Amino acid sequence: MVRDLQESYGSLLGERTSQLTGGSMLLRAFDGLFTHIFDLYNTTMTTFSRLSVPKSWRKVDTVREAGAMQVSWKPVETVVTENSCQTVA
Repeated sequence: MVRDLQESYGSLLGERTSQLTGGSMLLRAFDGLFTHIFDLYNTTMTTFSRLSVPKSWRKVDTVREAGAMQVSWKPVETVVTENSCQTVA
């Protein structure tokens, strides 16, 4: 079934005539767009898989995740903003 769909889709893209209809041009444009996005995604995932994360970065992530799990934890910017708004009002 998938092979049949791929063949049908390929035949739609494979028709090379001098005059393309609006639908054919749109189909080719979307095919090119999604092919490009898929290629960029694969390149990005390959690059990320080759990266080595320093141990110090893992510690920062652990602290951030622990802080996000705490109910009463607020970032410093939020506390400063709330305090300054209260003193102005």
